[in-house]
Amino acid sequence: MTGLPHFVQRSDEPVIIGSDPGDVVCACGCSVLARHCLASNLLGIGIRCGRCGAVTLMPPLPEGAFPPVGVLVAERQDQPREQPLRLPPHVALVSSEELTRLAALFGPRNPPSDRLRIDTAMLDRTEADYDRLSGGSLAADMTAVARAGGDPGALYRRLPLAWALRHLRDRAGPSVAASLMRHEGSVAATLLGAFRHFMDCWAHHPLFAAMAATAAEQRFSFHALALFGAAKCLSDSGNRVMFRVPEREAGKVTSFDLVLNPTDRLIVLLEVYDRHEWPALTPWEQPALDAAMTGLLASAQGRINRRRPGMLVVSGGAATGEFDQPFVDGMKAALVAEGRRNRGIAAMTAILPKQIPGAAADEIRFGYGFYPVINRHHAGTTLVTPPE
Repeated sequence: MTGLPHFVQRSDEPVIIGSDPGDVVCACGCSVLARHCLASNLLGIGIRCGRCGAVTLMPPLPEGAFPPVGVLVAERQDQPREQPLRLPPHVALVSSEELTRLAALFGPRNPPSDRLRIDTAMLDRTEADYDRLSGGSLAADMTAVARAGGDPGALYRRLPLAWALRHLRDRAGPSVAASLMRHEGSVAATLLGAFRHFMDCWAHHPLFAAMAATAAEQRFSFHALALFGAAKCLSDSGNRVMFRVPEREAGKVTSFDLVLNPTDRLIVLLEVYDRHEWPALTPWEQPALDAAMTGLLASAQGRINRRRPGMLVVSGGAATGEFDQPFVDGMKAALVAEGRRNRGIAAMTAILPKQIPGAAADEIRFGYGFYPVINRHHAGTTLVTPPE
């Protein structure tokens, strides 16, 4: 261990007291350094013995394990503690170095660029990823797209990314620029951007196989990728995001948590609202949209409530840019109608995939429109501010 320890023992009294069975004892055998603590409670923590002066360094999180939800960061110090630190149940002490390592492993990475060139190399790469993540389904899905012929809407709903790949493959080269100016080409390129964003942000994550299985089940639709786009948006604004695999979901990733502090967190759930996305692009009226958002929020009460507080993210899919503000206004109306009744709802958030033309004719720039609306009646005392 280099540098100062995180705790210095005054004599032979423990410097940390937890609530788990087990003690951490110095190798000299004369001092209990941490009482009622397990190794998993003290990640990367160094403790100097008050008797022999040796530093016991606790190991980092083992490979294959998932980090604790509740953490306290321990800073290095050279003075003995006056009183032992009492560690709350289900909370771990973590060194700043270990926290940085865990954040790099379990948090999202930034894409190398928001620019995506729609060329043969990119299509080849995406088809290879599609085939690998879908368990070898590329050939069958592409064949189904080729045989289906002229109804792009049906193919978009049933085999979205395969349809997008075929559409762009048929127009690769000089024709792609003209295609990107039309609804079909724009939607296909945006879906390609959403998939590449998913890969760039999350492919390193220990749970990526489960994430990919979840997205592959819906053949990488906008709505299947929206949960992971929302996690990246919230992480970018300073929230600590933690994915869990519920056993009842057979290994699928269907939600994540925002960890607010060592003891509090919010569950983030996704709902789909696809009535106004391409290819239908059905017109909307604000009262009907308000009612639809209110219905989504009311139906979430069994899953998000005061006992299980959380945030509801609503995926709008391939809607036009004019839909953004009415979509958000509908959520504001929903929170006026339901926010006081369900104080466990911290926020309702719209997520919409976005692209604008890039510098080159065959290039787009991809990102997400992410629009949180806070419930002012939320019962929680702490909510990390979502992105503006």
